Amino acid sequence: QHTVNTLNILEKVFACLFIMDWLLNFFIADHKVIFMTSFFSMVDVLTVIPIWVTAGRECPVYDDIKSSGDSVLYLLFLLNTTRILRALRIRRKLTNIDDAVKRFIGEISC
Repeated sequence: QHTVNTLNILEKVFACLFIMDWLLNFFIADHKVIFMTSFFSMVDVLTVIPIWVTAGRECPVYDDIKSSGDSVLYLLFLLNTTRILRALRIRRKLTNIDDAVKRFIGEISC
């Protein structure tokens, strides 16, 4: 139980970091509408929102869905699977940073 609570706290901390990253990128973007409609921007938003809405709730069992509220909650739990896309985005960013560092070190050493 302690591990689950720790992981829930870490999830919220990372969600806050992603919200701050998204807001920073939004304010820096030259074309805000293009930024907001970009694939990765939507992935970030669709990944963070369900974390806050589903916090402290149990995922409803499919057969027990009786109201539209239960359906929305079920869909939000389903949207949590977009974390995989966010992880791929982080991996891509880290690869770009690694490439830039290698180029920079190569330029310095010449």
